Amino acid sequence: MVFVAVADKKSEINQPQNDCAEIIKSLTLKATDKFSDEALKIACLEAIGYLRQEVKPEFLVVLSNEMLTAIVNNMRNDEPSNAIKLTATTALLNSLDHIKMNFETENERHFIMQVIQVAALECLVKIMSLFYQYMEHYMSPALFPITMQAINDVSHPDICLQGIEFWSNVCEEEIKLQYEASEAAEKGRPPQSTSKFYAKGALGFLVMPLLNTLLRQDEDADDDEWNPCKAASVCLALLAECTGDAIMPYVSPFFQNIRSTEWQHRDAALMALGSILDGPSKQNLFYIVEEAIPQVLAMTNDQHVCVRDTATWVLSVICQQIYEIVFKPSILKCVLDVLIATLKSEPRIAVHSCLAIGSLAENANDLANPNDSETVPDSNALSEYYEEIITHLFQCTERVDSLLNNLRSSAYEALIDMIKYCPKNQYGIVRKTSELIMDRLNRMAVVENASHLDQNYLDLQSLLCSTLQAILRRMSSEDALIIAESVVKTSLKILEICCKFIEKISEIF
Repeated sequence: MVFVAVADKKSEINQPQNDCAEIIKSLTLKATDKFSDEALKIACLEAIGYLRQEVKPEFLVVLSNEMLTAIVNNMRNDEPSNAIKLTATTALLNSLDHIKMNFETENERHFIMQVIQVAALECLVKIMSLFYQYMEHYMSPALFPITMQAINDVSHPDICLQGIEFWSNVCEEEIKLQYEASEAAEKGRPPQSTSKFYAKGALGFLVMPLLNTLLRQDEDADDDEWNPCKAASVCLALLAECTGDAIMPYVSPFFQNIRSTEWQHRDAALMALGSILDGPSKQNLFYIVEEAIPQVLAMTNDQHVCVRDTATWVLSVICQQIYEIVFKPSILKCVLDVLIATLKSEPRIAVHSCLAIGSLAENANDLANPNDSETVPDSNALSEYYEEIITHLFQCTERVDSLLNNLRSSAYEALIDMIKYCPKNQYGIVRKTSELIMDRLNRMAVVENASHLDQNYLDLQSLLCSTLQAILRRMSSEDALIIAESVVKTSLKILEICCKFIEKISEIF
């Protein structure tokens, strides 16, 4: 507060305006500097807020915009510190009497109000997470209309995003309360807290805006960027888990968009289908999924990459959640042909295929051995396709673009699942795979200069050793003894090479 006192005194004795300007510029620069720590930013924002209150307004006119920019930038949604956002909001409150000119400019007015709306909605999201049990009085008259208006705000993605996050938090809280109620019932006691069933009551109003948000897919969106479309998909998934069969009548009509001529509509229909597969009863899902599978398979060859990506993701979710349908003889071959073909697609798509294959390997084992998961079955539904699948997974691990989207790791993980759940009649593939993995490890163990090893090299060694570990666990004792000496020698070579990278050794061995 020393800056504030100095600036205040300078204004009182009519010191040159430049003196105050230097102090204010220093505060605004530090408040917006990405290298400033939390404590420094908070101190600068507090000082700016006090300046707005204490210093004569005429001394602040020239730098008013800079001060307001420093305040508003620290209120933005991408600011990770809640303490900074709170301090910036307080500073804005202290500035309201002095920003008339900014509000007279339309663009500035819209920007300020948008930041304030997002900050207010973030508060509501946090309040719902912390104080769910006390919100009943406020839900109908305030929280519901405010958040629904936010979700429908097409022109401001940040506001829409916070509205969706609010209802995702409601669902998460009510899912937790369902588990607590079930656990309490098993122990013969009442639960400590009970659900208000806000999510179920809001289905008729909430589902359609979420589905409409899925239609706003942007083909140029960054894969790592969190946006309303992705948030809507997650919220639908949470709603399905929270409300179960009750969500089906509101979502089912939307699946008709899967045959639309517009790619955004096809993509949205697929996204909606994949999002609600964990929650409703399998009995209610079977008919819808069985009817949709031919179209889903066809859309893995869609002309638009976003649709192909989503279709393959939906297929992976089906293989994980509603796998009984996939193992029908009339469907299995078609699904496997598509999964093998999409292993050659863009990395973002091939990753979903790897996940689907891993899920099918585990589920085929469970179906063949429903009462004893530890016993290796003589055969399973994938037996006749085992060698072909493993061959294509190996090819996938060697793709030149396998580092993109974590594809190489996903392919090796699928390979590990295939080995882990390999039935007895395909045991020969385990031996063959051990030879391929040992060959790759031996080639990697020959390096001229260990000091030049990069993270990529070490990650690949880790994946190969994890695969070898799965093979050794699945092998018979007799076969393990045959390759034991070779495994030990190769392991010692790798240990020698990687001794300079201690942090990776625990992962490799």
